[in-house]
Amino acid sequence: GKAAGVTAHKVHPQADELVADLDALIAAQGEPFGGTSIYAQYRVFRLAREAGIKVMLDGQGADELLGGYRSYVAARLASLLRQGKLGEARRLLSTPLPDVRWQGLLYQAADFLLPTRLQAPLRRWIGKDLMPAWANAAWFDARGVTPRSLNYTQGAEMLRSLLYRALTETSLPPLLRYEDHNSMAFSIESRVPFLTPALVNFVSSLPQSYIVGPDGTSKRVFRQAMRGIVPDAILDRRDKIGFQTPENRWLTTLRPWVERALKSETAASIPALDLPAVERDWNAVVQRRRPFDARVWRWVNLIEWTRRFDVQFD
Repeated sequence: GKAAGVTAHKVHPQADELVADLDALIAAQGEPFGGTSIYAQYRVFRLAREAGIKVMLDGQGADELLGGYRSYVAARLASLLRQGKLGEARRLLSTPLPDVRWQGLLYQAADFLLPTRLQAPLRRWIGKDLMPAWANAAWFDARGVTPRSLNYTQGAEMLRSLLYRALTETSLPPLLRYEDHNSMAFSIESRVPFLTPALVNFVSSLPQSYIVGPDGTSKRVFRQAMRGIVPDAILDRRDKIGFQTPENRWLTTLRPWVERALKSETAASIPALDLPAVERDWNAVVQRRRPFDARVWRWVNLIEWTRRFDVQFD
């Protein structure tokens, strides 16, 4: 805040506030959404309106354009392996990144390199099935919905392919939709300068090494361009912290609410959920054998959205 010459406004959402605000949030979004970070964003826009702000600048698109997520490092590694650049791949694997182990990078790289028929057993082994046990696979299959790996490609530039899909299909479109609904709920115009067409076209034309550097540095060209403008402490950060909420800390407060939702008539009316499997997963969360994470939110959000809009399933 001091370096930018701005006045900071902060909000600290609590679990009981999420429960109290959920109906309004679901109404604003209009459809289920993937995690409680959407609520954090909702609260930021509410705080902005309370501060009298009418127009905001947002960094949406920077990660998808400039390779900000850890999966992009894995895509860069997969590109190097596919191209036979083993020395560069070894360097990337040997460079320590916060919260990233070389085994994890290799597993993620395999998602780009291995055909789907080979990915299935690997995914089961590491607990990353495309169709989770709590989803009623038979119901989806009867309606022609089957899981597929989005990342496998026969091309040599996996990073470029992944960035394009993130910008046009998998990541950015829903994020922009969430933001549009949250900002409009408080009559705020939210602008996204990273998505200026000229900037998108220019960055999309750059070599992969400009996006993810040889040592795994994300947003490499942008960090260099901002040197002397943005403080070094920010430009030199290597960790990646998403727009996260403390879901694990919220577990004690949210537990009765989650259990009421899972045992409700509305939950029983949703054929897409395998409720016995949901209950097994939930018991593992309660016993701290598994984290309180996005899947719990997705169950509850789907149930509450179904209730709020009286959704009927065939």
